Amino acid sequence: MAQIREEFPRGRFSIEVEEAEFDLGEYFGFLKRIADEAAAFRARQQAAFAEERRRWKESGLAEYRSEVEAAVFAAESGEEAALPPGASAVRSQISGSVWKILVEPGRAVRRGDPLVALESMKMEFIQQAPCDGTVVSVHVRQGETVPAGRVLVGLIPAQFGGGE
Repeated sequence: MAQIREEFPRGRFSIEVEEAEFDLGEYFGFLKRIADEAAAFRARQQAAFAEERRRWKESGLAEYRSEVEAAVFAAESGEEAALPPGASAVRSQISGSVWKILVEPGRAVRRGDPLVALESMKMEFIQQAPCDGTVVSVHVRQGETVPAGRVLVGLIPAQFGGGE
């Protein structure tokens, strides 16, 4: 089994495929015959998982954050507080590098306008304005690596006084 796990993702394990007929009634009968055994297995599995989670928590791994995530989390709390009343955070939808910042504070934008270009996996992804409004802050620098969820831009939606 270990060999299969090692070789399959690399395309070096060939799977034999055999034609067969599936009998749903027979399958339901099988499930009924093993119901007690399956329930006992699920109970053991859940108990083992609960024990593993307890060990993760004791060792500090249950709430693990990488150094980058921890730094972003710390910065995020300050960035959220820095947004003016009525402003919304426009967050990165993906992890990647900030390739281009396409707006500056004070610029009026329409829904769908490009705000920030991100590069991830050699592809460009454009973060667009979710609504009409005015950019009030930019929270990233060109070349910076950002995780998904990172605040990119502060935007005051038009219904709150942002926009033309």
